[in-house]
Amino acid sequence: MIESAGAFAGRHVFMTGATGGIGSVVAGKLAREGCRISAVGRNKQRLADLEEFIENLGGKCRTIHVDLAETDVAEGAVDAAEASFGPIDSAFLLAGSFPLSRIEAISEERIASAISLNLVSPIQLIRRIASSMASKRGGKICVTSSVAGLLPMPYLSVYSAAKSGLAMFCRSARPELRDIGVSLTCVAPRAVDTRFISALRPIYDRLGWAIDSPETVAEIILRSTALGKNLVIIGGIERFGAALSWISPDITERILESMRRIIGNFLDGKSDEPD
Repeated sequence: MIESAGAFAGRHVFMTGATGGIGSVVAGKLAREGCRISAVGRNKQRLADLEEFIENLGGKCRTIHVDLAETDVAEGAVDAAEASFGPIDSAFLLAGSFPLSRIEAISEERIASAISLNLVSPIQLIRRIASSMASKRGGKICVTSSVAGLLPMPYLSVYSAAKSGLAMFCRSARPELRDIGVSLTCVAPRAVDTRFISALRPIYDRLGWAIDSPETVAEIILRSTALGKNLVIIGGIERFGAALSWISPDITERILESMRRIIGNFLDGKSDEPD
């Protein structure tokens, strides 16, 4: 296995989602390589804690307090990063939200926020960062889609739509960016052991689905980006399921029917065991 150690040493790295479970591990690994990290987030206290964490590990950190669920903030965030540490060498766009809800129960505000954070914001950031990278003919960008963007996951319709759109954007934009020396890697994780997923563990245990550690996913993200991979789907069954969903969507939906029932009962506060 080829590791990512040294691939980003001393570089200026732009990050979103750096205060999250996966992002904080990625940030820690980059800090140990002496990176200059521009970290974007909406929680001031968590950003302050992250800055201390990064600098204690030997990196440098510039925190940028913005809410990426809002529109028209991407340009300013990148400008602030470059004003502090110069041109961006690599970017890890890891921020995301995970609205689990019935369609009729999700609010318009939550729909708009999820689409903006999971789809619009990464596209805006890629456009701006790639423009800067083009001037030096080189750079690496990584975004996280999701297995939920490749499979029709029940009660995750808004999230799935956004992550599916992001994966397709990467496929469409990648050849253009390659022409200007920029690699664009899209990683699609399955469930990751974060605070939110821990609340859903009974569902995953019932279905027998794997939950990866943040450390495992972080290393896959770093290694895939260092190697300039295109689309990386985590999990063998998940890769098969993503292919099957295109070849035979009807079969895929029938397979996922048990998942729909189990999650529906979970949302209703009911047991999914038979009477």
